[in-house]
Amino acid sequence: MAAIIGFLLQCTLAHFVFRDLFQSQIDELKQYQLPSNNQLRSMLLDPTVNVVIMRLKKELENTRQRLEESQTELSAWKFTQDR
Repeated sequence: MAAIIGFLLQCTLAHFVFRDLFQSQIDELKQYQLPSNNQLRSMLLDPTVNVVIMRLKKELENTRQRLEESQTELSAWKFTQDR
């Protein structure tokens, strides 16, 4: 019985050691995936990326405006009592 308890304790200890080891490795890999401020700045300074970002911003603004117009039209349609 004592041998089984000792084995279980060793397995539990090994589990915690490996978990901590793998967690630190995962955290380290996540840190390497995040771009630094200098990398982000250089990407924004790239004219091609800047053009794409500006187009996306304009498209988002247009989409939001169309959504607002559609919601207003829907509200007006629901408000009128044609029937």
